[in-house]
Amino acid sequence: EWINCHPEYLSCVIPLILQGLQGLQNSEIAESATMSLKDVTAENLDHIQPYAPQILGTCQVQYQ
Repeated sequence: EWINCHPEYLSCVIPLILQGLQGLQNSEIAESATMSLKDVTAENLDHIQPYAPQILGTCQVQYQ
């Protein structure tokens, strides 16, 4: 909710979440990153579009 009102912070938040997804060997970090990504994307549909290629690329690599 807060980040939807402050989308300028997405440029800091998205890389942190994606870094967490890259650590899939640690299930706690991966679970937290996945839930964070779900929450951030659900609340920021208007602002998340520029980050879509980066998000999808990371997910594609990590979940192959």
